[in-house]
Amino acid sequence: NGVELAQDIAKMSMMSDRRMKTDIRHIGHYGRLKLYEWLWLPGIKSSKGALMLNVGFMADEVQEVFPDCVESINGILHITNIPKVLEAAL
Repeated sequence: NGVELAQDIAKMSMMSDRRMKTDIRHIGHYGRLKLYEWLWLPGIKSSKGALMLNVGFMADEVQEVFPDCVESINGILHITNIPKVLEAAL
């Protein structure tokens, strides 16, 4: 149902550590956060995903504004509670 889906989305975590990215380019802002496009470093994502241009945030910058929404998992920064970040950034 819709409530369970929303709860699952709220639990999502997204790797967003700039050390795992290459060809990073600032493209604008989403509220208080800078918005970037990038490619993943080779071996970080599947070969298909590594070739695709990605758009989003840098976890270290999100951590400065929303420290409770970033977590280090095995030494790599992940944005957690993505819906909260998206809502609070505006």
